[in-house]
Amino acid sequence: MIMTTITVKDCVTFKVLKSDLTEKKVEEYMETPERCIPCSDNLMWLIRYYPTGRRLDSIKTFCVYLKAQQITDAKMRVGVDGSGTNLRASELPNPSGGWIQYISVRHEHLKQWFKNDKLTITCRVELDITVPLTMHVKPHIFESCEHVPTDFELVVGSNRLPVHKSFLSMISPVFHAMFLHETAENRSEVVEITDIDFGTVKAAIDFCYGRRFQNPTVESVVDVLRFADKYNIKTITNPLEKIPLTSMSIDNFCAIVHYAYDCSKEALFTECSNFYKRHENDIKKVEKFGKLPPQLITELLKGAFNLNTNFDVLRHAHKTGLMFVVTYLEQSLLDSLTLEGFCSTVKYAWEYSRNDLKNVCAKFLNKHRLEITTKNEFFDLPGEIVLAVSKLSLTDY
Repeated sequence: MIMTTITVKDCVTFKVLKSDLTEKKVEEYMETPERCIPCSDNLMWLIRYYPTGRRLDSIKTFCVYLKAQQITDAKMRVGVDGSGTNLRASELPNPSGGWIQYISVRHEHLKQWFKNDKLTITCRVELDITVPLTMHVKPHIFESCEHVPTDFELVVGSNRLPVHKSFLSMISPVFHAMFLHETAENRSEVVEITDIDFGTVKAAIDFCYGRRFQNPTVESVVDVLRFADKYNIKTITNPLEKIPLTSMSIDNFCAIVHYAYDCSKEALFTECSNFYKRHENDIKKVEKFGKLPPQLITELLKGAFNLNTNFDVLRHAHKTGLMFVVTYLEQSLLDSLTLEGFCSTVKYAWEYSRNDLKNVCAKFLNKHRLEITTKNEFFDLPGEIVLAVSKLSLTDY
């Protein structure tokens, strides 16, 4: 089952007596009743507060703690009614048992807000929970707009998808800008889409209209997200953009990392790098991985293993058998060797016995001998490499 992450909001209010600050013992606490996390499968959350402090080192401190089950992220703000104060909670350094956030306020600050020896505290929480995609996606109002005739078409190959022009303008700034001017699409009332398949276009538009996904997969959601990125459709990206991150697996990794790279999703690409580092041996066996753009793989390896240069990537690729990456990176050296990259290239070529690259280096040295042999970097190379490339440059290779 495909899952997504949603943010739900809730709040709870409780009263504190001024006498609690003096009569309660350190470590003595009170709790609010458990509350069901909205949209969850009976997951619960509650607030625990210590009027005089949780430990001996926090005496005369009012402490509030948030406990929530199976959440991926949380935000809590604590407000004192009538004070205008709204304090943001901090993450617990070592969360356990569902206890995740806390706030502490010194008594001298809290006392100023008491009225008639009591005050009312409201804790507002935002909790990120994971739910089935079909549970989260709700029909939108446009599900009931079939009575309005369509007046525009999206064309993919021989397939045509009738849509409402005004609806496209509402959901997409790109379409809106297109319709503001005398463009060919505006005059013909047709947009041809050549880089996205018809099934994806239809699924994306259906989703915007409020129809549910039919048997969604992570790969199909990623395709829809690509469409949304192209046309800047937040109706799609806002509810779906967390799915690739929360549903990443070895099987769907290639689709996700390709999307992150093509659409410049930096945070997602970073997570892909981390995931690849943990599962490199399994991922590189996947057939689709070898079909990804080599430049993507280069950036992925740099991020995963903190590799700084393409030569670092080349060495890693040799070590792990990613020869298509080796071929790609070496080709750029064969085609356009530079003075700046010469010494690093020579070292790599002799280190890994790359004969074609050795010959290119030798020709380059023969052509730029004066510039190269006056560089300290050249003579910092191992002596045997300097001798070998010098000899080769004087031969009829």
